[in-house]
Amino acid sequence: MRTMVKRTGLAGLLVAALVAAGAGSALATGQSALAAKKTTVTVVVTDVSGADSAMTMEVTPSSVPAGKVKITLDNQGTVIHEMVVMKTKTAFDKIPVGANHRTSEAKSVGEIADVGKGKTKSKTFKLKPGSYVLMCNVAKHYENGMRAAFTVT
Repeated sequence: MRTMVKRTGLAGLLVAALVAAGAGSALATGQSALAAKKTTVTVVVTDVSGADSAMTMEVTPSSVPAGKVKITLDNQGTVIHEMVVMKTKTAFDKIPVGANHRTSEAKSVGEIADVGKGKTKSKTFKLKPGSYVLMCNVAKHYENGMRAAFTVT
């Protein structure tokens, strides 16, 4: 009888271990599925020699699915930059600029502020479908080309 109890006990433990392992795998798979739902975007900004020079903003990818979007801003320029996320139907290069050489941020859904030269910063945004403009709104930077179209589907 003792042998039978030991075998049943061992078998029960083995079954419990297998169930736990399967549940653990399902949990791990569920966690990776959730992590996979966050899209990552890289934005690289550059300037030649400060505010009065030509500037660029490269966005990879330029279109993402709606939901959580982690954006990493990589400042490869010579001065501080930022990245403002604006939801707008206005073309990326037609946003009105004020006398202060900045655009209105009334349609902003968030930003990554004050990224020093050679630095990177990341932030996660919850974005709805639509047309967006990503831009640096430090004075003169938008005018000098630091802007890009961005689409959320």
